[in-house]
Amino acid sequence: MKNLHEFVINYIGDAAHKFNVYADSSVTDETMLEKIFAWFNHGSGKECPKFIEKKMRSLSVNDCVRLNSQWYQCRSVGWEKVTEEFVDELEASVVAHPRYVKEGGWACLQDIMWSQYKRIS
Repeated sequence: MKNLHEFVINYIGDAAHKFNVYADSSVTDETMLEKIFAWFNHGSGKECPKFIEKKMRSLSVNDCVRLNSQWYQCRSVGWEKVTEEFVDELEASVVAHPRYVKEGGWACLQDIMWSQYKRIS
Protein backbone atom coordinates (compact mmCIF):
# COMPACT_ATOMS: atom_id res chain seq x y z
CA MET A 1 0.00 0.00 0.00
CA LYS A 2 1.20 3.50 -0.81
CA ASN A 3 0.87 6.46 1.51
CA LEU A 4 0.90 10.13 0.63
CA HIS A 5 3.97 11.90 2.02
CA GLU A 6 3.84 15.69 2.14
CA PHE A 7 7.13 17.51 2.37
CA VAL A 8 8.31 21.10 2.32
CA ILE A 9 11.82 22.10 1.39
CA ASN A 10 12.68 25.32 3.20
CA TYR A 11 15.67 27.14 1.78
CA ILE A 12 15.92 29.34 4.87
CA GLY A 13 15.67 33.02 3.95
CA ASP A 14 15.07 32.28 0.28
CA ALA A 15 12.00 30.12 -0.50
CA ALA A 16 9.90 27.18 0.59
CA HIS A 17 8.52 24.60 -1.83
CA LYS A 18 5.75 22.09 -1.02
CA PHE A 19 5.52 18.66 -2.66
CA ASN A 20 3.52 15.46 -2.37
CA VAL A 21 4.72 11.96 -3.23
CA TYR A 22 3.28 8.49 -2.84
CA ALA A 23 5.58 5.86 -1.33
CA ASP A 24 5.18 2.44 0.21
CA SER A 25 3.83 2.58 3.74
CA SER A 26 6.95 0.74 4.93
CA VAL A 27 9.25 3.61 3.88
CA THR A 28 10.79 5.28 6.93
CA ASP A 29 11.31 9.03 7.31
CA GLU A 30 15.07 8.45 7.11
CA THR A 31 14.74 6.64 3.78
CA MET A 32 12.33 9.28 2.47
CA LEU A 33 14.74 12.08 3.45
CA GLU A 34 17.55 10.39 1.55
CA LYS A 35 15.27 10.10 -1.50
CA ILE A 36 14.35 13.80 -1.19
CA PHE A 37 18.05 14.69 -0.94
CA ALA A 38 18.78 12.79 -4.17
CA TRP A 39 15.71 14.22 -5.97
CA PHE A 40 16.79 17.77 -5.14
CA ASN A 41 20.52 17.60 -5.89
CA HIS A 42 22.21 18.40 -9.17
CA GLY A 43 24.42 15.54 -10.25
CA SER A 44 22.72 12.83 -8.21
CA GLY A 45 21.37 11.16 -11.33
CA LYS A 46 18.00 10.96 -9.55
CA GLU A 47 16.82 14.57 -9.88
CA CYS A 48 13.05 14.90 -9.99
CA PRO A 49 11.35 16.83 -12.83
CA LYS A 50 9.96 19.55 -10.50
CA PHE A 51 13.49 20.28 -9.25
CA ILE A 52 14.70 20.78 -12.82
CA GLU A 53 11.58 22.69 -13.97
CA LYS A 54 11.72 25.13 -11.05
CA LYS A 55 15.49 25.62 -11.48
CA MET A 56 15.97 25.13 -7.76
CA ARG A 57 19.38 25.06 -6.14
CA SER A 58 20.54 21.78 -4.62
CA LEU A 59 19.58 20.88 -1.08
CA SER A 60 22.52 21.65 1.14
CA VAL A 61 23.80 21.41 4.69
CA ASN A 62 21.59 23.45 7.06
CA ASP A 63 18.56 23.53 4.74
CA CYS A 64 15.38 22.27 6.40
CA VAL A 65 12.74 19.81 5.26
CA ARG A 66 9.34 19.21 6.85
CA LEU A 67 8.27 15.64 6.21
CA ASN A 68 4.85 14.51 7.45
CA SER A 69 4.73 17.40 9.99
CA GLN A 70 8.25 16.77 11.44
CA TRP A 71 11.07 19.19 10.65
CA TYR A 72 14.59 17.98 9.85
CA GLN A 73 17.78 19.91 9.20
CA CYS A 74 20.26 18.59 6.66
CA ARG A 75 23.63 17.85 8.25
CA SER A 76 26.96 17.06 6.62
CA VAL A 77 26.01 13.41 7.14
CA GLY A 78 22.31 12.61 7.52
CA TRP A 79 19.51 14.60 9.08
CA GLU A 80 18.69 15.98 12.53
CA LYS A 81 15.17 16.40 13.91
CA VAL A 82 14.43 20.03 14.77
CA THR A 83 11.35 21.87 15.97
CA GLU A 84 9.17 24.26 14.03
CA GLU A 85 10.25 26.96 16.50
CA PHE A 86 13.89 26.29 15.60
CA VAL A 87 13.10 26.69 11.89
CA ASP A 88 11.11 29.90 12.53
CA GLU A 89 13.91 31.36 14.67
CA LEU A 90 16.50 30.43 12.08
CA GLU A 91 14.42 32.05 9.34
CA ALA A 92 14.08 35.25 11.41
CA SER A 93 17.83 35.30 12.14
CA VAL A 94 18.71 34.89 8.47
CA VAL A 95 16.33 37.63 7.31
CA ALA A 96 17.66 39.97 10.04
CA HIS A 97 21.31 39.25 9.15
CA PRO A 98 23.14 42.47 8.16
CA ARG A 99 24.29 40.98 4.84
CA TYR A 100 20.95 39.37 3.91
CA VAL A 101 19.88 41.89 1.25
CA LYS A 102 23.26 41.87 -0.47
CA GLU A 103 24.23 38.18 -0.16
CA GLY A 104 20.94 36.30 0.21
CA GLY A 105 19.63 33.65 2.53
CA TRP A 106 22.02 30.79 1.84
CA ALA A 107 25.19 32.76 2.64
CA CYS A 108 23.66 34.20 5.80
CA LEU A 109 22.38 30.79 6.92
CA GLN A 110 25.88 29.34 6.62
CA ASP A 111 27.30 32.28 8.60
CA ILE A 112 24.72 31.87 11.38
CA MET A 113 25.16 28.10 11.61
CA TRP A 114 28.95 28.45 11.66
CA SER A 115 28.67 30.97 14.51
CA GLN A 116 26.45 28.56 16.47
CA TYR A 117 28.88 25.72 15.85
CA LYS A 118 31.82 27.78 17.14
CA ARG A 119 29.87 28.64 20.33
CA ILE A 120 29.17 24.97 21.02
CA SER A 121 32.77 23.83 20.41
